[in-house]
Amino acid sequence: VVSIEGQTDIEIEITINNEIILADQNGVFSKEIYLSPGINTLEIVATKKHGRANKQIINIFRHTVQADINSATISYTIGSLGSPNN
Repeated sequence: VVSIEGQTDIEIEITINNEIILADQNGVFSKEIYLSPGINTLEIVATKKHGRANKQIINIFRHTVQADINSATISYTIGSLGSPNN
């Protein structure tokens, strides 16, 4: 599991892999993503109401190991994605 967390302006729409992520009244958002073995690509887009967008693509590789654990958690925190220019 990867936890994507951040903060942006409240009028910015955040999507992760085309899924809209709701922010609270302070612009704080978070989403847990379950990883498949191998390479996982996350596309995070911040779109201003007038259509300008900033995009970040993150590739995360999940190793598969034989162990006595059922799951592992990786936390990746994104700071402010910033506001797209007007």
